[in-house]
Amino acid sequence: MCGINLIIDKQGKLDDTHIQRMNKATSHRGPDRSFYEAIQIGNLTLYLGHNRLKIIDLSDNANQPFYSADKQQVLLFNGEIYNYVSLKNQLKNKYSFKTQSDTEVLLYWLVEKGLEGIAQLEGMFAFVWIDIRQEKVFLVRDSFGIKPLYYFDDDRYTTVSSEIKGILDSGLVTSTLNEFQIGHYLTYKFAQSPQTFFQDIYQVISPCFFDIPNHQLVEIEQTEPIAEPLTPLNITDLESLLIQSVEQQLKADVPVGIFLSGGVDSTLLLSITQELGLKSIPSFSIANDAKETNFGTQDYHYARLAAQQFGGDHQEIKAKPTDLEEFEVWIRRLDQPIADGAIFLTDLLSRFARKSVKVALSGAGADELFAGYNRHQAFYYYLKNYRFFNNLTKRKKLLSSLALDGFAHPWRKKMRLIKKLLQNIDSSPAQTFINFTKPNVIPLNQTFVDSQALPSMAHKEFAQWLTWSLQYDQQHFLAQDVLPLTDAMSMLNSLEVRVPYLSQKLYRGLQHLNPEDLLQQGRKSLLKQWLLKRGGKAFVKRPKEGFGMPFGYWLQQGQLPWVINQLQNPEIPVYKWVNYEGFQKMLKLHIKQKRDYSSEVWSVYLLSEWLNVNVSFYSS
Repeated sequence: MCGINLIIDKQGKLDDTHIQRMNKATSHRGPDRSFYEAIQIGNLTLYLGHNRLKIIDLSDNANQPFYSADKQQVLLFNGEIYNYVSLKNQLKNKYSFKTQSDTEVLLYWLVEKGLEGIAQLEGMFAFVWIDIRQEKVFLVRDSFGIKPLYYFDDDRYTTVSSEIKGILDSGLVTSTLNEFQIGHYLTYKFAQSPQTFFQDIYQVISPCFFDIPNHQLVEIEQTEPIAEPLTPLNITDLESLLIQSVEQQLKADVPVGIFLSGGVDSTLLLSITQELGLKSIPSFSIANDAKETNFGTQDYHYARLAAQQFGGDHQEIKAKPTDLEEFEVWIRRLDQPIADGAIFLTDLLSRFARKSVKVALSGAGADELFAGYNRHQAFYYYLKNYRFFNNLTKRKKLLSSLALDGFAHPWRKKMRLIKKLLQNIDSSPAQTFINFTKPNVIPLNQTFVDSQALPSMAHKEFAQWLTWSLQYDQQHFLAQDVLPLTDAMSMLNSLEVRVPYLSQKLYRGLQHLNPEDLLQQGRKSLLKQWLLKRGGKAFVKRPKEGFGMPFGYWLQQGQLPWVINQLQNPEIPVYKWVNYEGFQKMLKLHIKQKRDYSSEVWSVYLLSEWLNVNVSFYSS
């Protein structure tokens, strides 16, 4: 796991101070070794920077930039290739290897197979591959988008980094706010890919290359990847693929732990590690007070049970209102805002875990692949009972008002789910599911125009709609919320987080399943089935809670007065986009325990703080 930095100087006017700044800005991604150099290809100078977090092959022989034996191929690599031993065995008769690293294997695999070989990679990765002979610089990420890569390109420079901050700190790019993304963020919680919160800085989504002779960045036309054939698999085969993925991802030359919530996803991973012979893997979770569980979670309770049953060496850290007192310091290190309470907790948990381990397994991705969110089950019921729900659309405002969720009571979380269901049903199945993914409407000064093209299928096409809904979550919520915040917060603390559910083989195997099979017995029934056979009934029966902090409860209890004071100030920059009067009504209803607007208040507060400290024009 590492930090990648690259500058392609098209005018020949730069020196190495700019790549040094980029390395410094991303040093947390690889504190074990930092290096930069300049190379000349054709009439251009390329500045290469790399920060290394040593995980596999801790020797300096595996440092980067990594060169082929003939010095004609160069690799800057961030991530892990879990099947590198298998790939190496396919190459060893042709290439002589000098390291035990996956970096060297990846470079020679690319030399041998080209970009077509990416389909055989099992891992998480973002890399810059420089083919000096062909005078091309390739920019590539894994298909899930687990590892980030950003770029800026104009007629003077092409600048590439693992973080937006790396590009901005180069001193070559102006930090101009992309205002359209604010509307998208306030509607969906994150920026719309491939754009970012900064004008002209983009995410690399599909592979592209820089053509050195023509000084041009070129998108590579996407074709269906050629992967090893995979015949339809039964449930046992799929389970074996998950076990194989966990086994591969436990391999490291440094201590490995696990993020444990006590939910189905992480508990199943822990039980598999026990089967594989790890009797006391370090496990880490967030705890909160029992009185806060109505607005937080019971993760602390179930995580303790899971660790006791499946052999975790359990450690936990308590989330407290005072953790937010240093919010401004934390947010200065945030590339761009993601309005998910998990982002702050992931930082807290990663910082805590890093004291003991250098790698942590996470259950991220399980919900999106195995239909694990409440909205997946709600959408399934909606499709199955389309006429009934369609008839409710005219009465949804009245009915939803009867579901009281503003104060703590035993049925608050169920009432919250019912309210969300009733508020968001629409005659269009596509619009209904998209509504399920959004927070409550935050009042804006200008209407946000959403340009998404919606599919048109008959509501009776259950399998097609369910497949579409899972793909939508994979391409949006997973790729633009869950994975970016996981990478950003873990790497901020120099911790590598691995995601065993996001295995290419497992993903392809799931495509042969009828998606109704994932939901007929409730959310992620496959994972629950596998956990039940390991004795995990207590964890299967617990309700879905997510990974959230009791931010709304802290507000209502008067424990975050500085948050309320800031949001009541009409002069702060965020009210250029958020309607002040409308939002004050939401804030008042929440504080008085009339409605639960925890998510919406967090979204606005996070954006407000980020604007204040990250966009100089607005902070002035």
